Amino acid sequence: MRFENVSFPDCVAFECKGCGRCCKEQPADVNAEERRRIEKLGFFDFLNESDLSEPRLIRGREDGGCYFLTKGNGCAVHEAKPAICRLVPFVVVDWDYEQNLIIVDLPPVCDCPGISEGESLPLEALSRAAQDYVRDLQETVAKKEHMPTTDRLVLSKTRMLIMELAAEEET
Repeated sequence: MRFENVSFPDCVAFECKGCGRCCKEQPADVNAEERRRIEKLGFFDFLNESDLSEPRLIRGREDGGCYFLTKGNGCAVHEAKPAICRLVPFVVVDWDYEQNLIIVDLPPVCDCPGISEGESLPLEALSRAAQDYVRDLQETVAKKEHMPTTDRLVLSKTRMLIMELAAEEET
C-alpha cells in the first residue's frame, strides 16, 4: 500500500487498541522541536539525563515504560507526540532519497494486538509520521555535518542512519 511517498507492507491492517504495550517497552527519542512542543504543555524534566545526544531519549519510569504513559494507557502529551510514537508499531526501514520514497514495515517481532490481516491502515496519519521522522533525522544529520539538508552527503548519511536504526529494531 502507498500514500504519497510512503510505502507500507501489503495485507496489513492496524487499529490501535489502546493497550499501551508500545509505550511500556521503551521510551521514545525526541528531537529539539518535539522537545519544545512538549515543554509548551508544561513538562520540563522528562529527558534521560545520561543521554546527551540529539535526539534525546525520554526518561523511563521504574517499570521501563515511557514517562508520559498514563494509568489508563494514554499519552500525557498526545497532542505533541513525537513522530516515532505516531508511527508505532511501524518503523521506517529505508529511504530512497533520490526518488523520495520512504519504506515502512513492521519490526520482525511485532506482538501489537492492533495488527491484523487486511488493508485498513490510517495511511495519512502514519505517512505524515514517517515523513516527519525522516525529515527530523535529515535535519539532525545536516546540523551535525554543518551542511544544508539537501546536500548529497546529508541525504546519504540520513539513509544510513535510518537503516542502522531499523537494524537495531531487529535485535
